[in-house]
Parts: sequence; C-alpha cells; structure tokens
Amino acid sequence: MFSPASIGFSAKAARIASSASVSTGFSAETLTPIHPGKLWAYFRQLSGKEVVANASTVAVEQVVFVVNWRGDVDTACVVRFRGVLYDVTRVDVFEGYREDLAVYARLRGG
Repeated sequence: MFSPASIGFSAKAARIASSASVSTGFSAETLTPIHPGKLWAYFRQLSGKEVVANASTVAVEQVVFVVNWRGDVDTACVVRFRGVLYDVTRVDVFEGYREDLAVYARLRGG
C-alpha cells in the first residue's frame, strides 16, 4: 500500500464526489460524496516534465492525488482538497494492481 511517510511526505485529507448536472430551469451541478468522511491522499503539483508529457492530451493536468484503491473514481468525479475543487481528468490504476490509485486533476475553472 502507498505510504506517504515512506517517501518523506505527509498525507492530507481529501474528499471525492461524483458530479451530476441537474436541470430545473437553471443549469446546476450537485456533488455527492462517494465515501463517508475523508480519504488520506498524497498530493503534489505535477512537475514541468510531466506537464510537457501531458501536453499531447486534451485535458491539462495540474495535480495528482494518490489514494488507496477505489473502483468508483472516474473522470466524472471532483476532488475537494484544502477547500479547493479539482476536476478529475484521468485515473491511473498503477498497472492494474488494486492497491493505490493515482487521480490526476486540474483546478476547477482553471
């Protein structure tokens, strides 16, 4: 399993929610948490090298969260971390192993 302490970083709490559009005459979005409480996540900004490598894709990724494996995280999800919302752009399952999950995201509205 992922251990942030093993690489010299401390873990932080995050929330992951599914995003759904609701139309009641006005366009609105609802965020529904996919888990109770908070998830412990390793968080970091992507390096310049990772950003350049990502330039060939449509979605611009800015950060990565590493959490324990979950099967219900996808690109329709939103991560709230330190009061800031991030749209999930890609989910990497670490070569199919069900231990850790890398959730790549970009700042909402960014």
